[in-house]
Amino acid sequence: MALAACGGGSDDAATDTTGAAAGATDVSAPPSEQAADSITAPTAAPTTASPDDESSTIDGAATSAPPTTIEPTFPVTIEHAYGQTTIDEEPLRVVTLGVGEHDYALSLGVTPVGLRTYYFGQPFSVWPWARDELGSAEPALLAPGDVNFEQVAALQPDVIMAMASAIEADEYELLSNIAPTIARPPGTTYQSGNWRDVLQTTGMALGRPNEAAAVERDLDERFAQVREQHPEFVDASVTVAYFNGLDAIGTYPTDDVVFQFIEELGLEPLPSIDSIEPDTIRAISVSPEQLDVLDADVIFWLLGDGPALGQLRDLPTREASLRAAAERREIVSDQVLFSAMFNTSPLSAEFIIDRLVPELADALDGDTSTFASSAAPLYGEENGYVPTAAEQAAMDAWQRALASDVPLDEKRPHIADFEALLPVIEESLAAGAAAGGVSITPIRASIIGDTASVAFEATIGGGSTPGLLGEVELVDGVWVAPRQQLCTYVAFIGVECPPE
Repeated sequence: MALAACGGGSDDAATDTTGAAAGATDVSAPPSEQAADSITAPTAAPTTASPDDESSTIDGAATSAPPTTIEPTFPVTIEHAYGQTTIDEEPLRVVTLGVGEHDYALSLGVTPVGLRTYYFGQPFSVWPWARDELGSAEPALLAPGDVNFEQVAALQPDVIMAMASAIEADEYELLSNIAPTIARPPGTTYQSGNWRDVLQTTGMALGRPNEAAAVERDLDERFAQVREQHPEFVDASVTVAYFNGLDAIGTYPTDDVVFQFIEELGLEPLPSIDSIEPDTIRAISVSPEQLDVLDADVIFWLLGDGPALGQLRDLPTREASLRAAAERREIVSDQVLFSAMFNTSPLSAEFIIDRLVPELADALDGDTSTFASSAAPLYGEENGYVPTAAEQAAMDAWQRALASDVPLDEKRPHIADFEALLPVIEESLAAGAAAGGVSITPIRASIIGDTASVAFEATIGGGSTPGLLGEVELVDGVWVAPRQQLCTYVAFIGVECPPE
């Protein structure tokens, strides 16, 4: 039952389902290497200008700043890594292939008819920050791994959005025979680029340039508000570092997607990092003796499986080499925030702002007696996080749903389809008791709308596994574990749910 830490993944990495949550990614490799298919952005063909821009380019040609509103125009031609694609009319049936690329369409009011399966533990591969935009829609889920061209063709798409996918030239040609396909832009890599350009190009391709401009404008206002309220953020240096044990420590080039929204808040990636040669596609590995190269005004740790937190805390060179550690200027991700960082989109940006700003404020306030609540375990402080009443209720509901020492009557309100699943619940309680009992210790909850993600520790018999993640939904004022979530976890004690 190891934590799935990576929110993204390459086309092939999506099939790796090690860990407690279905679809969890093995983070023994650097997260950015696994997420090699994360959002890329066009260097040509942005379709609207941000409020402060005086010009933009379409198909590589400079244009004057657009008016407040833009009349959607078709046909439209968009340049990309494999040439250019013309879309003759506004597409009604949209298929997205890239990691989180559906977020861009959803942010513009367009629900894809099909999207790529990357996040097995998330309904329709959509994270909580985009659930409201998805609504009751049930898009077709395309197979992970290699592109299934037959599946794509069966959806009869009008356009295929693959700006955030690692499709190769031959795959692009095959997809183009199905429908106009927008591949990653010229000059970009899988982990670099700019969310603004992706948003603008998506707006042009889908006939929603005004919606794209409005989304960008609203985010710009939020970013500006944060910078005004927190001048200590501006020009502070930041390192986003991964840690999954002593053989997996490192960071990313400063143009990596993980820095994008942190930079929008005013912080700057540590420039000296770019002097180090990456040893994989996008990762820069360091040894425990080289941790000083990561030192910055604040360090954001992306952790792998559950034991990684304890290993990082006990790493002798951490506080000795990092002033940020000694002065309590660190932040630690959970899986949801981790995934939002790699899943750059206008929708994940809102979540990052809400979650990260308070953490940054505590880390950068110049007071070593205060620190980001997520980093409390690194400093031997267990009470750094104080949940709200709603967060506590969500954590309590998750504990009651899964723990083996909770009576059935107390479980009933907190498990969806309780009566239908009663035989499974009883079997799992018996299996848990035979294994020495299952206890659940909630650590933290993050609420987005009516969905709460609960970080927790599970103890089965004498073995403890920290760093796990579950999810409950608010139904008629009560937090309830969805059927899928319960079935995912009881499977790890050998109990299977019947088909729905």
